[in-house]
Amino acid sequence: MEAITYCQKNKDLEVYAWCIMTSHIHLIMGSSDDSMSNILRDLKCHSSEMLHPAFKNHPQESRREWLLWHMERAAQKTSNKANFQLWQPENHPISIIRCKSSLVEM
Repeated sequence: MEAITYCQKNKDLEVYAWCIMTSHIHLIMGSSDDSMSNILRDLKCHSSEMLHPAFKNHPQESRREWLLWHMERAAQKTSNKANFQLWQPENHPISIIRCKSSLVEM
């Protein structure tokens, strides 16, 4: 949520709806100024920079070693300069067009 708030304040992100699940998120979002690919890149970057140390430094996280192993392994498969990869490199955007509804009389 902090990464989303960061992008709302600094990247002109507009969030209309969201659902955070254990393995992925869904966002209905837009922007009037910046491109969505730039915003999504920054959202992923900001959140991974916050979450990686949280996973690494939390001794009570039961999946800590498993999570770190997967993130390090994923980074080896990409051109990522970091030693971890939290997000998958691809996205699956679906464009939603905003339009005014009108009633048509028959």
